[in-house]
Order: sequence, then structure tokens, then C-alpha cells
Amino acid sequence: MTSASGMKRPVDVANFKIAIRDMGDDELGRVKQEVENSIRHLTRSNERLHRYIKKLQGHAVELEDGEEMDENLGSDDIELFQESIRENELVLDNSRERLEALHDELAYRKAQHPDGKSNPEGSLAERKLSAIDMDNTNVDVAAPNSIYL
Repeated sequence: MTSASGMKRPVDVANFKIAIRDMGDDELGRVKQEVENSIRHLTRSNERLHRYIKKLQGHAVELEDGEEMDENLGSDDIELFQESIRENELVLDNSRERLEALHDELAYRKAQHPDGKSNPEGSLAERKLSAIDMDNTNVDVAAPNSIYL
């Protein structure tokens, strides 16, 4: 994965957390900027859609500088705008989770390497090993098809 916008298909947050472990610091910073930019754009889009809805409902609304409302819009567009806001909110929630994962990864790297130099390959190997449960003390030895390691 080279960038958030360069992905071929959506990646769930759990897989995103795994994928960012392999990224270098520069690449991680670029992905973080892309996610933050996406959040800003979607937030502005939702704010604009809220203003359009209020205006279509007859409320007095001041549009932003340079913002125009198409005169062909009508009350039947309200439902479309509301659905767009709901969809944007889902994407925003997902993006916020990704941003949190990026912050966590950066904090982890900083904690592992307080001198500012990170080694994502080394820390990745350590984290992979620590994520594997090697405790066999709770094994039911009488269970059929038991495997002992």
C-alpha cells in the first residue's frame, strides 16, 4: 500500500492497522496527511449540504463566500442531501478510526525509539511475535484430536 488514495479496494480498519506497520515513517506521514485531508473535505461537504437543506426548508441561511446554490434544486433534493450526509458520516467515522490508528502507530514508534529514529521492520517482527499466543498451559489433554506443540 503506497497511499490511501492508491488502494484498489477498501481495506477494513483491522487490516489497515496491520498494513501501516510495514510503512516507513515518511509514507506513514503521507497517508496521515491524506486521511486528514479527506476528513476536512467531507466535513466541509456535510456543512454545505446542511446549509442547502436548511435553505430548501425555508430557513434563512448565509452561504459561504463564493458558494452558490443551484436554483434548480427543490424540496425533493432534501432526501438526497440527507442520504449523502449519512454516507459521508460513515466514511468520516472510518477515516477517524484510521487516523487514530495512525496516531497510535506513530506513538508506538516514538515510544520504541525515543531518539527519533525508527525501525519499522524490527518493531514489526517483535510485534508479530508478541501477538502470537504461545501459552499451552490451558490445553485440554483429554480432548480428541489434540495437537501438542
